[in-house]
Amino acid sequence: MQYTGLAESMRTEPEMLSQNALRDMIQQVLPDAIVTIREFANGGDHFQVEVTSAAFIGKSRVMQHQMVYAALREHFSSGEVHALALVTKTPVENENVP
Repeated sequence: MQYTGLAESMRTEPEMLSQNALRDMIQQVLPDAIVTIREFANGGDHFQVEVTSAAFIGKSRVMQHQMVYAALREHFSSGEVHALALVTKTPVENENVP
């Protein structure tokens, strides 16, 4: 086992995740999803995401969020995504927005 010093390990930064890649990952789990993404910090790892999907019908908001987080789990653990401000909606909820 080779020792890696702190300075050396700090040089390895996670790759930045594009908004298109993030959208694709969500749509792999929720194929009908309408996904709107905005980056809200300059680091490329803080995102504001709105997801509308029929798969959310009948599910609690917590369950809806868990479905989206499951699609992105590995990217949270790798550091590619650090923060996610998430809004989930069913298609009916999305239609009722003024």
